Amino acid sequence: MLAQALEHYAETAIARFDALSLPPESLCELSVDPIDGAALLLAEVVRSDLGVDRTGLVAEYELLLEVGRRPGLEAVYRRWQGRLEQILADYAAFFGSADPAADARLVLATLRGLELEALGRPSQELELDGLVRCFSRLLRGLFVGPRSIASPPRGPCQN
Repeated sequence: MLAQALEHYAETAIARFDALSLPPESLCELSVDPIDGAALLLAEVVRSDLGVDRTGLVAEYELLLEVGRRPGLEAVYRRWQGRLEQILADYAAFFGSADPAADARLVLATLRGLELEALGRPSQELELDGLVRCFSRLLRGLFVGPRSIASPPRGPCQN
């Protein structure tokens, strides 16, 4: 029964994540910097998880803890985790990551950390600007790195 609950939640969570995400190359069509666009998408995922399906998010983390107690559930979690990491790895590759899989894990870990932090502060309003700022700093650190005034880095949308 727990495996079915985890599978059902995984399907709905991935569908919600897919609905909020764009193909990486579509970031070039936005009127904002692609890194800022990706940061906004990630912030919207957190806001959706907390605002649209807060009860589901709590259940997600409860189910995740249950995987730790019942290793037989790991296969379901791996499929779900793998799908999320692949979506994020596609974005990392688009931004020129030297290690898209590792960068995807870092971004997902940050997303989950911000969600857990927000769940632990139910009386505080979730601020989209603060989430965007966190994700923007993370993505710039991963994909842009230190900038040189003499030769600024070329972005993925520049020819």
